[in-house]
Amino acid sequence: MITPYLESRPVSYSDHEREVDRKVWQFEEAIRFFGLGPPFEREPRSLRDVADAIRGHPDWYGCAMYTFMEAFFAEESRAARQVMLDPTPIPTGDWKNDTWIGAIGEHVAQRWNLLIPEWTQEEAFMGGKMPYFSTEFGTARDIEIVETPPAFRRRLIFGGAEPLMNAKFPNAMKVTMPYWN
Repeated sequence: MITPYLESRPVSYSDHEREVDRKVWQFEEAIRFFGLGPPFEREPRSLRDVADAIRGHPDWYGCAMYTFMEAFFAEESRAARQVMLDPTPIPTGDWKNDTWIGAIGEHVAQRWNLLIPEWTQEEAFMGGKMPYFSTEFGTARDIEIVETPPAFRRRLIFGGAEPLMNAKFPNAMKVTMPYWN
């Protein structure tokens, strides 16, 4: 099923576009690090806030999600973390951003042993028809297929074992596929 995607590159998302997205993300991270960034009306404290912040400004996604993730990781209360995930976001209309919002909502709920919000299973947050790989090398793609957590894999987003690298995940728990022990 995945082999054709490993051997060919999707026409809709070229390696050049992937590289541009990576450079933009790095630039946004640098802006955020140095205290600059988009003029949010309020800092995102839920995934609904992230969707609201980027509606009409899809290029703000990196900064909005980073702000939300910082708040989520800093929160110590399990109940407060659940409240940050529960509000249903209104889809932004950008399938890539909506897919990532859905994947992150499901993944962090699994990672912190929270209830997975029902909205993460809605079609708008489940992704497109073409897989996204973070690398262009076929052999590396094989590794990404195996390592990618279930919430991302279900949406055909393939990357590393920890897609949220700035995360301070619980040490004793890792999200696994049902058939892995």
